[in-house]
Amino acid sequence: MITQNEQPLLEELGFGENFKDEIIEMLDSTQMFSDFSGEDINLLSEYLHAYSAKEGAVLYHEGERSDHVCILVIGKLEVLKSTGDGENKKLADVRSGKSIGEMSIIDVY
Repeated sequence: MITQNEQPLLEELGFGENFKDEIIEMLDSTQMFSDFSGEDINLLSEYLHAYSAKEGAVLYHEGERSDHVCILVIGKLEVLKSTGDGENKKLADVRSGKSIGEMSIIDVY
């Protein structure tokens, strides 16, 4: 669980198998997985973890290496970029059914 000042920001809800129907439907409609067969999506859904994020949770930091991709099921995420003077500039909104963090697992260390 990711915390900030001991307050939970990201809480695991369970494995994908507990949300299999919802995950399969969402993955099937996500561009990133458009070339996957139904069987592939079904298999992939079993390996996913579901999380709930509190408002203000930071999922990735710019330049940070990661081992996961985030697929938003419900809600909205803001993509922010540090301006160097302590401020953040909003680059985009990520809506349900979209993914972020793909480059963190595609780029080789």
